[in-house]
Amino acid sequence: MGVLQLIDFLRKGSNFTSEGINVFLAGNIQSIQDLFDAWATTAVPSEVPAPAAVVLHESDPNPFNLSTTVRFDLSTAAHVRLVVYDVTGREVAVLVDEVRAAGGHALDWRPGSQVGSGVYLLRLEAGADVDLGRLVVLK
Repeated sequence: MGVLQLIDFLRKGSNFTSEGINVFLAGNIQSIQDLFDAWATTAVPSEVPAPAAVVLHESDPNPFNLSTTVRFDLSTAAHVRLVVYDVTGREVAVLVDEVRAAGGHALDWRPGSQVGSGVYLLRLEAGADVDLGRLVVLK
C-alpha cells in the first residue's frame, strides 16, 4: 500500500491506531489481512452492555393505523410473554411467547382486521418482571 492509497483510505473516515500507523510506516503491511489487523475503529464498542432493567418502550407510531413497532429491553435472558389486551381485559394477540436474550428487542405488529379502533394494553412479562404499555389504534 502506497502513501496515496493510505491517504485515500484515511479520507474515507477510517481510523488507524498509532500501532497500525507504525506497522504501515515500517512497511509491514504485506496483505489485506495485515491491513485489517492494523486497522481499528474506536467508535464501536466490542460488546453492548445489557440494559439495567426490563423496560417496555412507547410503541412507534402511537396512535397507529396499519402497524406499529414495539420495543423492549431485557436485563437478562428470560422467557418473554408480550400480549395485547383490549380494555375489557380480553386477550387480543400474543406477540411474543419465547425465551429471548438480554438486550434490546423490536417487533412490528400489524393487527389487520383483528382489532378495531380503540385503546389496547400491552403487557410484557419477562421472568418475574412486568411492564405495561398502551396502544391506540385509529382506523
